[in-house]
Amino acid sequence: MPIVIIKNLLAEDEKKKVIESTKSYENIVYIGSRTWDRFDRIYKIYSDKTFAGVCAVNIFGNYAKFGPLVLLPEFHGSGLEKKLITNIYKIEKKNFRLYVGSSNPIVWKIIKGLDFKEIKSKVIPFSVLLIYLKMSLNVLFAGEFLPFLKDLMRKSKSFPNRNKLRHFYFIQKYHLTTSFP
Repeated sequence: MPIVIIKNLLAEDEKKKVIESTKSYENIVYIGSRTWDRFDRIYKIYSDKTFAGVCAVNIFGNYAKFGPLVLLPEFHGSGLEKKLITNIYKIEKKNFRLYVGSSNPIVWKIIKGLDFKEIKSKVIPFSVLLIYLKMSLNVLFAGEFLPFLKDLMRKSKSFPNRNKLRHFYFIQKYHLTTSFP
């Protein structure tokens, strides 16, 4: 099956599929149609010309944050999530320090295989904090904060044992400093 990854905004029908599929995902909270249009970069993956999933990338300063990442349910277990993340990694690592904040064990396994290092420190680089702020403002300005908040509360109750957010970084050797992050 031919796999194609492109950088492009989501079409309306693709947004609907992504939004519908995330309703039952414990690790992704509601992201509305207008919010998807506000991410800095969108990478879409197709299998046999069929839309299979998406990963957003948000940038601030010299950091690029991967996610949200959504693979449609019918493509789970197909290896497409790894292909998508690996492709984005190869493109974005050339210009940025990479950050992934995820509560998804599948993502943890994939990015560890790409030499991301988990940082257990509670200190997050200021640029990454600004990415989260920018993402939050995008949800607010898109008028989708209330559905986001409702879904967050619902999923917190429905999935009390859901995984905690873990932080991973990939920094090229020429970016390394004596202290991290």
